Amino acid sequence: MSLLVLGVMCCTLQASAQFIEDRYSFEPGDTLQAHPLVVDSGASVFNQWAIAQPDNPPLVTPYGGAYVLMTPDTGAYAVNDSACFYIDHLVGPGFITGFEASFSGWYWADADTADIGKLYMSIDSGATWMDVMDDSLVSPGAVAYTPALSEFGGLSGASGGWTYFSYDLRAFYEAYDLQENQPITLRFCFLTDSVFDNRAGLMLDNLWMIDYVEGLAPHHAVSIASKAVPNPAGSQTILELTRSDGHAFTVQVWDLTGALVRRWSAVNTDRIGLDVAGLAEGLYRYQVYSQDGGWVSNGSFVVQRP
Repeated sequence: MSLLVLGVMCCTLQASAQFIEDRYSFEPGDTLQAHPLVVDSGASVFNQWAIAQPDNPPLVTPYGGAYVLMTPDTGAYAVNDSACFYIDHLVGPGFITGFEASFSGWYWADADTADIGKLYMSIDSGATWMDVMDDSLVSPGAVAYTPALSEFGGLSGASGGWTYFSYDLRAFYEAYDLQENQPITLRFCFLTDSVFDNRAGLMLDNLWMIDYVEGLAPHHAVSIASKAVPNPAGSQTILELTRSDGHAFTVQVWDLTGALVRRWSAVNTDRIGLDVAGLAEGLYRYQVYSQDGGWVSNGSFVVQRP
């Protein structure tokens, strides 16, 4: 396997450990990266991931900045091929506490629905790979995060523009007894079938590998699942909880600087409407916890407007 380490990242790829303000990032021009994104340059002859200014119609507009990560960077993507990149990570408190451990970003796909971008995880230095969206790999060890580990199955089809995605990785901690500082590897691949579709492929931007803990409820609290709908949201999103035991609870929302931007107390419903009209566009983290300390739920949503 031939590996190419990218010394200059096209888009923002950031991760946090222990607290939201303590994060490592990949920025254009940064050649001193402690946590490089690595392209597998030997697995594919044609569909290579590349840092490029997008100019492969309809993939012509970056989400932010001038560069994106795309495959291929010119012409139609090849059949019976794959394009993969890797991210090495050490398990942090976001996995262990269940607060936040995810891989997310923005994608623009111009592909057939059978050609798909998927995320895999290895906990044994690449000897075996697990499909992050295969719930059978974590059930029943992570009941709090089923039935869905992510907001979607994979990146495919013709998205018609930039679309947000997020893979929730927290369930793997419980299912595989991950330890703090244990090395894991994420592998993201664009996989194509035998049908030539004469389409441009896939591009990614503003990628985040997030593993952090912030403002935790008491340590004995039980984690439960929740999700924000719609996500992204323009003026309002609804937090849907998998259970509510009748106790009042508190909702807190942080931006990516770690600033607390919203807080509601004495809430008592399993569907919580959040007014986000006054928030700037971007990614936000939330925590809902019962005021008796019995349970806690964590997640994220994006504010985006036309």
